[in-house]
Amino acid sequence: MKTISSFMNQDILSIESEIISVNQKLKRKIEELQSKCAHDNAIELDYSPGSILFKATGPKRKCLNCYYEESGWDCGYQKLKNSNIVKKFETKDFHSYYFIKPHEQI
Repeated sequence: MKTISSFMNQDILSIESEIISVNQKLKRKIEELQSKCAHDNAIELDYSPGSILFKATGPKRKCLNCYYEESGWDCGYQKLKNSNIVKKFETKDFHSYYFIKPHEQI
């Protein structure tokens, strides 16, 4: 009896398997770096109260060194509470906050 994968392109399945493996290694490495990081410098996304059309957006901070991110809601900032805030973003600049590039000027 044949399995579904026997009908699929084996080269693609092999590449997909490699991608999964690399993503797992990347996740472990990021977690390792984040656990050792001092979180000295961060960027911050402001709170937005929302409206009839949009949900409220909670404040967030992201470490510029290791990309660790946490919300300012609930218990507040824990690991990033003492970070130097290099730049604050308003909610309208939400995408800039998430896709900040290393070469951008602050």
